[in-house]
Amino acid sequence: MKARVTVLIVCVALAVSWWVFEQQRTHTVVVTNDAEIILPEQVTLIAGLRDTLIIRNETNEAILLVGRPIGPNQQIRQRYRTPGTYQYICTSHGGASMDVIVEPFDLLRWMQM
Repeated sequence: MKARVTVLIVCVALAVSWWVFEQQRTHTVVVTNDAEIILPEQVTLIAGLRDTLIIRNETNEAILLVGRPIGPNQQIRQRYRTPGTYQYICTSHGGASMDVIVEPFDLLRWMQM
């Protein structure tokens, strides 16, 4: 009986692990030809999971986001492994900024999302 309970617990743990690591949240920020760029003040991601930040440039010219050029109709995809706050500043649009807050992985909180 003990062996069956142990096997059941291991199976449940594996299923929960698979579910957690298969979850993905993608946050997309789109830069358009409007006169002003509108970035969200902040985006929150979970470190080490499949959370992804996509910044898409839908303008006719390259933009520069903290030294990283994004060509016309191009995009960048970024995942974060280390918790912390990362600031993006768009030097092409008068210094518009956005904070990316990367939180440590917390299984219980993640399952409630």
